[in-house]
Amino acid sequence: MVNVGKRAIVAIGLMLFSVGSARAVEPADQLQFADGLFARGLYDLAVQEYRALADSTDAAQADLATYRIGEARREQGRDAAARAAYEETVRRFPDTPAAIRARFRLAEAAANSGQFEEAQQAFRALADRSDLPGDLTAPAAYYLGYTAHRLQRDQDAEAAYARLLKVAPNSAYAYLGAVDLAVLRIAARAKTADIESLLKIASAQTNVPRAAIEALTLLGDYAYRQKNYVQSADAYGKLFERFPKDPAVSIARLSAAWAYLKAGRVEEALRQVPHAQAGSEAAWLYLEANAKRLSGKASDAQATYEALLKSYAAAPEAGPAAYELTLLLFQQRDYSNAYIRAQQASLTDETRGDLLWLRAETARETGRTEEAIEGYDQIVGAASGVDAERVIAARFQAARLKQNADAWADASARYRVLVEHAPQSPLAADALFASAFCQTQLKDHKQALADWAKLIREYPDYSARDQALFGKAQSELALEQTAAAETSLNALLKDFPSSATAPEAHLLYGNLLEQKENYQAAEFHYAQALRKQQSPELARRIQFRQLAVLQRQGRSDEAAATLNALLSAGAAGDVPVQLLDWAARWNLSHSNFPAAVTAAQMLASQRVSPAWMQIGHYLAGRAFLEQSLADQAGAAFKSAAGAGVTTEEGLESAWRWGEWAVSKGKWADAETAFQLAAEKASAPEAAEIRAKSYYGLGRVAEGQGRWADAARQYLAVAVLYENPVLTPDALDAASRMFEKAGDAKSAAQTRRELAERFPDDAREKR
Repeated sequence: MVNVGKRAIVAIGLMLFSVGSARAVEPADQLQFADGLFARGLYDLAVQEYRALADSTDAAQADLATYRIGEARREQGRDAAARAAYEETVRRFPDTPAAIRARFRLAEAAANSGQFEEAQQAFRALADRSDLPGDLTAPAAYYLGYTAHRLQRDQDAEAAYARLLKVAPNSAYAYLGAVDLAVLRIAARAKTADIESLLKIASAQTNVPRAAIEALTLLGDYAYRQKNYVQSADAYGKLFERFPKDPAVSIARLSAAWAYLKAGRVEEALRQVPHAQAGSEAAWLYLEANAKRLSGKASDAQATYEALLKSYAAAPEAGPAAYELTLLLFQQRDYSNAYIRAQQASLTDETRGDLLWLRAETARETGRTEEAIEGYDQIVGAASGVDAERVIAARFQAARLKQNADAWADASARYRVLVEHAPQSPLAADALFASAFCQTQLKDHKQALADWAKLIREYPDYSARDQALFGKAQSELALEQTAAAETSLNALLKDFPSSATAPEAHLLYGNLLEQKENYQAAEFHYAQALRKQQSPELARRIQFRQLAVLQRQGRSDEAAATLNALLSAGAAGDVPVQLLDWAARWNLSHSNFPAAVTAAQMLASQRVSPAWMQIGHYLAGRAFLEQSLADQAGAAFKSAAGAGVTTEEGLESAWRWGEWAVSKGKWADAETAFQLAAEKASAPEAAEIRAKSYYGLGRVAEGQGRWADAARQYLAVAVLYENPVLTPDALDAASRMFEKAGDAKSAAQTRRELAERFPDDAREKR
């Protein structure tokens, strides 16, 4: 036997089938035979069999054979031949089920070729037929909706799809229709629940992958735009899990990554980055940078933003990337670089408000005050893209910068504009408070009082109400509205007894009571002030007023004891000089000499005026003398004399300095001291100091052995002054100096004058 290959056997078979012998297959089996060939993909052979039946005048199934010729040619992609067979079926057998199917195929072909109006009419006619085969119900309804949708007859499309879901809810076409219906309802802004229900129905089934893929993709996108990022991320996740190799997955990666990011699933977003598609590098870099930023990887995020801006400066993502980088740098307090990036970022409707704010804030943080103010003013003047709260904040910040620059009037005006435009804002009360402060700095106490009063009246729950009451009281005091100030202080102390301003409020209230000579009540308020927490400086101020009240009540011993305790604790810097002077003199008069020294030296150390310094040194010298501390006393008197002013204490100090210098044989110092005292003691009431100084100069000359000069100085005292003690002493000393100088005549004459002027002087009698 000759071996024949398989390919030859098939060829022989084809030749046999092509003969078309009527006896090859009985007519009763010919349609089944043709269908078998069709099922095996032998479409040309099947067409030959179908044609034989279709052309037979007595064939009972000629209509089906004609229709199936169209089906075979359709499977071959020979659309024109298929259409001809379907049209033949309709023409020859118009009332048969085969004709109905042919009409469906013609309508379907019209829809697929974009002839939607023709297809719409055909499918409507089919849908209205009562004899429409059951298996065509779903596809006819679907195409009726599909063509209406393409013709933008959305109401007709919705009605068709709704009918489809009702009559064939579990068909493949129902799932496709559910997706299309969801698209229509999204466009119509229907209820979210209805849209999600349709997409969940389509995505949950497993029989029509294309419908599921489209439903999951659409659900992910729709949920994202609804800001339901968790649902969006879940939908994309199911798409990736169920259809990992479908092209739709690659297309959806970037959208899914954003959904993951917005849902807080940052690591899942970053896991999408390796799947980035070529041609969308900038978009993926932007996504990656944002994901890194949100995961706390600030330095990595910064590097990615900068890589995007460097390599894709013209990409649409560059503007948002510059904005995000600005925000990142600002959050890291890298204000210098944030300032630069803020200028590079472009304003968009989405970022306008935030970016203008960042520009102003970074300018402020980098010391560009005027530019920052201009930036805040730009926010205030923006026509759109800036929310009301940001405008209010910008007004406040600009005003604060003006305040920090000591532009009190401008700052106050800006604060008051804020209150006028946004009286209900949380910043309004703070703005009024700041305006009042600025007016206080301008010493416009009337305007300050108006701001304080408005703040207290219109914002009763303001957190710093106690401070506002205190400020109001201070303004009222400045305007000499003492009764109103008393009312304000009363309200403060009643409603806010633990306020940080309470100690000073008690002090001011005590001052008002002092002015009324109600010293006992004033003392009570000073005591109350001291019981509360306050700064050491304020505590001393209160104690000094307390001392004054004690003094005015004649309770000097209590006042002195309290003041001495303060001074021993080192409180000199805050003690009024009058109190230091009083303390030193009181202690001197009560023989409390160490305390007197303390008070006097503290007075001398003050820088209020040279006169008070001079008095302090003098009183210290007096206290030292009382303790027999001559050297310390001499040094103190010398300091007093050198203070450069002429007080009574200063004149006496110069003389006492000279006396001490004589006792130490410091003739040059003594001469300087006595000459200074004599020169400055020119007033009649200082005559005694001048006389003593002249006498002292005589002692200096005597101590130096200059007898004639000494005699002259002593004689000047005797000639110029009539002092019952000093004058006879001067005459006696002068006579002695004349004798030592060898001038016996002058010596005798001086003694005679002593005897004549002071006959009872013991020296003359002797």
